[in-house]
Amino acid sequence: LRYLPPKTNIFLSIIRFGGAELQQFKFTLPMIDNGKREILLGLTGKDWVREENKPIAWQIEFKNSKDELLFFKKSFLWDHD
Repeated sequence: LRYLPPKTNIFLSIIRFGGAELQQFKFTLPMIDNGKREILLGLTGKDWVREENKPIAWQIEFKNSKDELLFFKKSFLWDHD
């Protein structure tokens, strides 16, 4: 985490169980202590309406302030129809 540039944005895209609609969320990376090695992202409140609406496919992207991709990871089901 300490190697990420300031103002890194994190984009989380999910598809929930029982739906085909893509939902996207944007987070801005906060200032990180040098000792930190992980961050936790969460969907709560109005973004997590019911427990049975669990994500079945997801993708996460880290982009710099120029919107250039730094890193991405996706679930196995992300590329499947």
